[in-house]
Amino acid sequence: MSLKERLLDVRQNINKKSSTATLIAVSKYQPVSKIKEFLSYHQTDFGENYIQELERKSKELQGSDIKWHFIGKLQSNKLKSLAAIPNLKSIQTLEKLSHAKKLDELLTKQLDIFIQINTSNEDNKGGLGNHSSELDDLIAFLKQSKHLNLIGLMTIGSLKESTADSEVNNDFMRLVDTRNTLNQRHGLNLKLSMGMSADYIRALDYQSDFVRVGSLLFGERPQKHEL
Repeated sequence: MSLKERLLDVRQNINKKSSTATLIAVSKYQPVSKIKEFLSYHQTDFGENYIQELERKSKELQGSDIKWHFIGKLQSNKLKSLAAIPNLKSIQTLEKLSHAKKLDELLTKQLDIFIQINTSNEDNKGGLGNHSSELDDLIAFLKQSKHLNLIGLMTIGSLKESTADSEVNNDFMRLVDTRNTLNQRHGLNLKLSMGMSADYIRALDYQSDFVRVGSLLFGERPQKHEL
């Protein structure tokens, strides 16, 4: 399939489930040429995992109407570089109060923020536990920060839940429950970012507002050394 056909296929699947969900094309390790092609089809939201790669691509694509979403692990020594990225729309992986405070100092513009929740309790996954006491402290800071606009929660579901035959995805259900609890406790209206290539359609059944799709759009991801 061509890139255009892949994009149309994913968009059609999304539109069957939701009229408002945003598709984030995950362009990790993908060449700028493919991003440019998707831009020509009016796909403007892209997700990147590594700050150095995002820096390079953002420079090459300056002047476009691209919107970048950072979906990788945050590192203290890279926050200054991240805050300076042109067209950065959101950070979806905030989990530390110290990172929030530093970003608020560094930024000169408003930035959408998602708190990452580890709904599967896997050690190799980032994010706060869905019952973590740190959540309340982080939210309290974000509500009064100058530049950080808390808009939602994000999770990366477990492979087991993503590929299970069951109609229930426990990771997605936990994020919905966490969102509902936090909305009530803090007077918020949080959105959800969940679902990737293997499970984005199921995520839409749980009213996900953002889905992060990579391989279904771009095809097989090249290895880093091939770029």
